Amino acid sequence: MGHGHFGAKLHRSRNGGETWEEIAAPRWPEKPADADDRNPMSGAPWPWSPDQIWILEPDPRGPEALWCGTIPGGLFHSPDGGASWRLVRSLWDRPERKQWMGGGYDFPGIHSISVDPRDPRRVLAGVSTGGAWLTESRPSGPGCPNGTPIISSTATGWRCRPTTGRWRWAPPRARSGCLATPAIRGPA
Repeated sequence: MGHGHFGAKLHRSRNGGETWEEIAAPRWPEKPADADDRNPMSGAPWPWSPDQIWILEPDPRGPEALWCGTIPGGLFHSPDGGASWRLVRSLWDRPERKQWMGGGYDFPGIHSISVDPRDPRRVLAGVSTGGAWLTESRPSGPGCPNGTPIISSTATGWRCRPTTGRWRWAPPRARSGCLATPAIRGPA
């Protein structure tokens, strides 16, 4: 959509879509001088700001809390309906991030976010060509990945339905899905 300016933009309505206001898009902290982030295929430097907002997902812990996935590969959390955003550094700072690349775009994106309805501190974030990452919020803030990569056969998103302590996954509007990790063998 052409907004008349460059970069990722967000708009919010508080009256069912009658009027809209622009709100700040998520931003990365200042880029460290020694950061050498490059696309592993092209060698192009990673942009240090969101190019696109790819997904927004409500966080059931608050009426205005949101998760946001961007290109290039940033997972953000807002407790206040987008008035402020915080980059989930524990995912962004993972050494594996430098090997992620775009799947149809030049840079990777957080394309899927699923919140566990029984424990909203547990969030699954899908990264294009980077697998999926299970996060758990801790008292220090939202989204501390526990280091478990999860690989899924779906590329468009998931909804989780934990039953009897086990997670079951299915793509939206589909009848089946697949989940695999290095530690789990067989159907999920």
